Amino acid sequence: MNPSGCPIKLAADGRQPPAFPASLAKSAAFHSLLPPLGSNVCLKMKRIRVLYSLVVSFTLSQSAIAVVGINHIHDFEGSFAIDQEYEDSVGAVGGPGGRDYTGITFSVSPFDVIDGTALMATIAAFGVSGLPATHQFKFEGPFLDESVDTFVVDAGDRFSRGSILGGEFYELVWAQTYYLPQDFYLGVLTPSRELDGPIVSQPPFDPAFGWLRIQNTNGVLSLVDHAIAYDSEGIVVGSTTAIPEPEISVFLFLVGFAAITNRRRLTNQ
Repeated sequence: MNPSGCPIKLAADGRQPPAFPASLAKSAAFHSLLPPLGSNVCLKMKRIRVLYSLVVSFTLSQSAIAVVGINHIHDFEGSFAIDQEYEDSVGAVGGPGGRDYTGITFSVSPFDVIDGTALMATIAAFGVSGLPATHQFKFEGPFLDESVDTFVVDAGDRFSRGSILGGEFYELVWAQTYYLPQDFYLGVLTPSRELDGPIVSQPPFDPAFGWLRIQNTNGVLSLVDHAIAYDSEGIVVGSTTAIPEPEISVFLFLVGFAAITNRRRLTNQ
């Protein structure tokens, strides 16, 4: 007998089907799904068991997909190398680990007179937080190969395909000069995208969304922290929280809707 008092139907090989966790069977939330006394409890249990199995199996299969790397962006004195895949963190760059990487780089120089174009670009990207400045930084752009798109972001932002397409972030311009703040975040997407079309790279890497927290100390850039999400739809800046594929939320919504519908149907019987 299962927790509802319904008989357990054995499988063809005589084994019992997987049971609900004891904590679930005893929980008020679980029993709230059961129909009132006099309804077809066993039928309801069967439906809940199917829904429960679908949710668990689907969630487990999806949760194994997205991974977040915390040792996958590397500081090389103004250049930041980004691993193309989660597995690439093994070994040194270009070393026996077989790492394939891309990245971004800045060149720095002191200045005497503020450049008007650089000033306007800085205000558009960072506001006035980079002013007054003692050094100017030229964004030399991404490394070649799969390349990377670079955006100005803030802690807590949901840096994702959707927010990029929505134009929520300023994208750094190749060969443009900026007056960088003392502490700032960048969001990176690799491979470089055509977000309204296919992302082309060789070999074909899946998109990875990451963030870098960078400090500017008298013209010296250093990587303070970072994280990058592989096989996901994005990442929350300043955290290791990957943004899941939208299909997961849709699936869980449909399962929940089906459970509510079944409850109402059985209640009205």
